[in-house]
Amino acid sequence: MSVPRRDPVMTQPAGAPPPDSGLLLAGLAGVAGTALALLALSGPALLAAGVLVMQLVLVPGVLTVLNGPARRGALLVATAAAVAAGVVVLSEKGGVDGLAGLVALALVAALLQQLARRGRDRVTEGLAGTLLVVVLVGAASCLVALRADPRPGAGVVTVGAITAAGAGLLVGRLGDWLMPTPLLLVRSSRGLAGLLLALAAGAGAGALVGAGGSPGGCALLGLAAAAAAVAADLAVDVGATDIGAVDVAAGGVRHGSADARRVAALRPVAALLPYALLGPVALLGGRLVLGSWAAGS
Repeated sequence: MSVPRRDPVMTQPAGAPPPDSGLLLAGLAGVAGTALALLALSGPALLAAGVLVMQLVLVPGVLTVLNGPARRGALLVATAAAVAAGVVVLSEKGGVDGLAGLVALALVAALLQQLARRGRDRVTEGLAGTLLVVVLVGAASCLVALRADPRPGAGVVTVGAITAAGAGLLVGRLGDWLMPTPLLLVRSSRGLAGLLLALAAGAGAGALVGAGGSPGGCALLGLAAAAAAVAADLAVDVGATDIGAVDVAAGGVRHGSADARRVAALRPVAALLPYALLGPVALLGGRLVLGSWAAGS
């Protein structure tokens, strides 16, 4: 008599806690957001340095979680792209036109990297992983582009977007701890109450930071920033559940194994990925706010 095969993910308890405390991850994200906001207050050059550090931590973490082939080559390409992206947005005084060319050059470099590999197995997977981290690098650089905008209020808008994202992550995780159900997704530990509280906190933080200029516009920007950050956090949470399910099905995680490294890499990814994906949303919304701000003054 055959025993039916059970999906280790779908058979997990719906309210099972994640391997790491959600409040601990929220604290790490809050520290990262506070550091970025303080650097944004200091100027575009210091923010570019902080974003570069974030990129250099995030890229190897994402590559480890993906567990693709030729990670060293992908790390080299993405690191070069991170340095170049910061130079491009600073030299263009907030322009992002050069980032498209940078991604194109990274694509060529990634193709050459794959051609130079021995064996050339899993080429498509390796190429996709390299391009993914390059796109993340470009997205994070959009925060620097917003701060480098020469119009008055660029610093306030940038700080408002970063603060709103951090507030959304912190309050959202706190809401999940207080009211863990109903869940947003089956394979997630995030709750609906946490999502609603995160969006409200983001809008409130944006309005508070932009109170001296455009509180209504900054509130909408804060709402969008919190939504982007929570979406990235939810994606990492689902990925953590999937990796944990594979580990359980394999009989646990051995110390020093590839799966153990993937689980460890989820911590910096969970803390920093929301701020990287925040970049394009903050740039678009921030420039709209700056335009209305200038028109109203």
